[in-house]
Amino acid sequence: MRYGGHSAAAGFTIKAAEFFEFKEKFIGFAQNKLAGVQFLPRIYVDAEVKLEQINWRLVEALADFEPFGQGNHKPKFLISGLTLMSVETVGLESKHLRLMVQEGSLQRKVICFGFGEANDLLAPGGKVDLVCEAGVNEWNGKKELQLSLVDYRKIV
Repeated sequence: MRYGGHSAAAGFTIKAAEFFEFKEKFIGFAQNKLAGVQFLPRIYVDAEVKLEQINWRLVEALADFEPFGQGNHKPKFLISGLTLMSVETVGLESKHLRLMVQEGSLQRKVICFGFGEANDLLAPGGKVDLVCEAGVNEWNGKKELQLSLVDYRKIV
């Protein structure tokens, strides 16, 4: 009956009586067009850095590229070979983690929103590669650098 949208969204309206026929045709079309296509999640990393390179100077430089969102994603950084110093669950229902990681003598906190289930997979003393976004945590009038976890890989 109606349709519209843009490159990041689309919508349409159909009669309720035509829904099931539409659904069957849509699924058939998708199965035909997408046969053999593997949908694997990908993370695009903007730079591989050392932990010491995630500093105030970098965070201030990143602010010049705001606002971040669709079409201007927040940069993602790969930091390899970090040692896990501590792992703790945080938040309601322990849905999140807070890590303390170390590279050389430098330690940093990493907030891991939605990674609470990984608590059993990550153990202090282990080694990990992290993909993070860099930012600022402001709480109680105090500012500190914050790494926000995008994904991780245990090194075995």
